[in-house]
Amino acid sequence: MYINKTLPEKSKILVWIRDVFYLDREFIPAYPAAQGLIDYRKYKTAKDFLARLKEIGITHILKPGLTLTSDVKNWPLGEKKLYSLQNELEEKFLKLVYKNKTHFVEHRTLLWKPREVDVFLYEIEYP
Repeated sequence: MYINKTLPEKSKILVWIRDVFYLDREFIPAYPAAQGLIDYRKYKTAKDFLARLKEIGITHILKPGLTLTSDVKNWPLGEKKLYSLQNELEEKFLKLVYKNKTHFVEHRTLLWKPREVDVFLYEIEYP
């Protein structure tokens, strides 16, 4: 795996993918229901969010190239805010260090049909 071979051992990754296997670096799941360190509803701008990421030691972000689905708008834990913050971060504070294609299974469907998507690894460029 690219991450295990190239990132420093002290790297800490915010992971926007639910199931992560074989990752030998410390990581925090981005989904609000899977962690209690980040409440996305609190942040008005990407700069505010970035300050929190720095505070908890996040060095990289790993995310799939998926678009926001309409049902996210109604989720209660700040998922919609998470996506808008992520878009603003990409524009201003993230440097793409790796991109690859992988198969992704959408958990919320009964079909469990994998589809090929891009996966991106970003390094955070703190100001």
